[in-house]
Amino acid sequence: MVAIRYALIFALLFLPASPFATTFPVTKTADTNDGSCDPDCSLREAIDAANANPGADDVPVPAGFYLLTLGQLTVSDDVSIAGVGRAITIVDGNASDRVFNIEAAAGVVEISGITVQNGNADSIGGGIRNFADLRLTNSAVSGNRASTHGGGIYAGSYAEVSITSSTISGNVALNHGGGISDDRYGYTTLTNSTVSGNTAGWSGGGIRGDYFSIANSTVSGNTAYDDGGGIDGSNFFIINSTLNGNTADYRGGGIWGGRFTLANSTVSGNTAYLVGGLLASSATITDSTVSRNTASSFGDGIYAMASTLSSTIVADNGETNCSNHIYGGFSSLGNNLSDDETCELTDPSDLVVADAMLGPLADNGGPTETHGLLPGSPAIDAGSMDCPPPDADQRGVERPQGAACDIGAVEYLPEPTGALMLIAAAGFLGLLHRRRARSLRIG
Repeated sequence: MVAIRYALIFALLFLPASPFATTFPVTKTADTNDGSCDPDCSLREAIDAANANPGADDVPVPAGFYLLTLGQLTVSDDVSIAGVGRAITIVDGNASDRVFNIEAAAGVVEISGITVQNGNADSIGGGIRNFADLRLTNSAVSGNRASTHGGGIYAGSYAEVSITSSTISGNVALNHGGGISDDRYGYTTLTNSTVSGNTAGWSGGGIRGDYFSIANSTVSGNTAYDDGGGIDGSNFFIINSTLNGNTADYRGGGIWGGRFTLANSTVSGNTAYLVGGLLASSATITDSTVSRNTASSFGDGIYAMASTLSSTIVADNGETNCSNHIYGGFSSLGNNLSDDETCELTDPSDLVVADAMLGPLADNGGPTETHGLLPGSPAIDAGSMDCPPPDADQRGVERPQGAACDIGAVEYLPEPTGALMLIAAAGFLGLLHRRRARSLRIG
């Protein structure tokens, strides 16, 4: 037994070193770089130590204001950088350089509970330049600037960005993608997040990309000085989301897009100088609401080369809900509603020149604002009899609530029976009170 024990020890001594995850805790807010992460360890020193240690490592970052005075933070190996909350763990680029530069060799980089702000890049990615697999959670990227693309975040070719429960706001790019820009073959996923108040000098005030998906999120109040106030992109998918109040100085206030799918979503209150609150070369729009968008020329709601509509409301836009490109048109898969004839809805189940009776854009439950249906709306129970799918509306409310699904992004919820009984009882008691008061006055 003793011989076996010594043989095992000898073998272990000569095994190649294995990379193990190590924790490099940040202990101070000052931006220093003495080449080691010991009990006196800055954020920069902790990241450098993680870069030098093969494999995934952890860098916990306490609450504090981390002002960068030595330039950008470069990440070149797998790491998890975790703050304790975006309101109290803030990394500031000092308006002199970008904040994070994530190299392709980094593999998987997780950033959580942090605000990335005040970065300033003389090229791409004012807040974050990413060429790896970036997972951003419960964080904020705000007030950053890039002289070309990606004011908040830039994703390079084949890079991936996953943004969850986060806010991308107030960033500026002088060219494309004020909030987010991904390069060819990059992919961005946005879930339960908000992209708001970003600006692009050219296109994609909020987002510019070729391949991305958006779910349960809001894209609002972004501006492009050319095309795509909210979004400029192609080959993307949007579900259970709201695009509102975005502006383009040329085309596509909410979306200027190529081939994309819009499902269970709301496009509302977007403005374009020329054409289209929503502009598409080829779009599939289902179970959605396109309302109160404006363009100074034509196609206030939708301007398209080719669009397929099903179970969708297009109503209350400027002078015209829809306008066709000279080479395209609209096709209906049924159960749509428009308050004019411009969307070319010809299926027998379509409701044309009908008042949608939409409520204001408001918090009607769920993660995003929506237009609820007012009582008596013709969209109620006028959707497909094959419903579900989808099994829920934009807010997550189960479909159908009546005999059939409702048209648009939101199911109408009638007053519960108990509530109606209480209302009736209150009305009856009020009537009795008025009658008693009247009889007392007469007596």
